[in-house]
Amino acid sequence: MRPADQTQPTRRVRLVQRVGGALALLGGLATFVFVWQPWDSCDYEDSSAGCRPGAVERTGLVTSLLLLLAGLVVAIVATVVAARAQRASPRPRR
Repeated sequence: MRPADQTQPTRRVRLVQRVGGALALLGGLATFVFVWQPWDSCDYEDSSAGCRPGAVERTGLVTSLLLLLAGLVVAIVATVVAARAQRASPRPRR
């Protein structure tokens, strides 16, 4: 294998790690917003976070939690793949 071919999987893994991190960050922020519910108000609670969520809020919360989980799984799998590839690559002799 040529040196240029060896760097290509590393770039792909880094890209997948970044995409997974971005998905996890987006999912985490959306989860926070859906739990906090700044647009909601109710008579029985002082803060909007204590109000019972409606169907749209529940759907958004579940979706954002799944996005967070998927992003974490993608980032962790890419990190494990990168670590295994690094251990499997031949090291230069001294």
